[in-house]
Amino acid sequence: MTEHQRPFGNNAKFNIFLSLASSYGDKISSLQQCVQLLKDKIKLEIINSTSFYEVESLNNTWSICAVINAFTKLPPKQLYHEIKVIENFMQSLYDKEEINNSNKLFELELLFYEDLVYESNNFNVPNKNIPMKASILVPLLEIAPDLIHPKLEKSITKLYELLPNPEQVLLYGTNV
Repeated sequence: MTEHQRPFGNNAKFNIFLSLASSYGDKISSLQQCVQLLKDKIKLEIINSTSFYEVESLNNTWSICAVINAFTKLPPKQLYHEIKVIENFMQSLYDKEEINNSNKLFELELLFYEDLVYESNNFNVPNKNIPMKASILVPLLEIAPDLIHPKLEKSITKLYELLPNPEQVLLYGTNV
């Protein structure tokens, strides 16, 4: 279904999945603060959330990530814009002078919006990183293993099985 075929209105609710990742400071607290902002600022109704996972980054540091499943009343473009506002706010909380050679310290990504397939220069739904990142697929396996990727027509389980060289993703607290 395309964005223009959807019945947006005050009572319509749409099922979405978001990925959150924090790579500096109090990572768990940052993820929790972000979820609260999503609930308060854009009125997401959280349906389910994954455990926290640790992912080894390129610079041998560990990020913490999670996925949430929620309902939204916002259309995709507006939701994407609001997500980026929150992501930029979360990113701004870090003192850039203390952190050298760091990439994004906080990421918030729209993964799925119902079964919508939408592509533009600004964003894609489903998110184009889904089939390439264990850090997205492993948390999705926890809460939606049978979810079908609307463009690739494969389940989350199958996409994970097809990963050629997945990065290491560990349940938070088990990395010893």
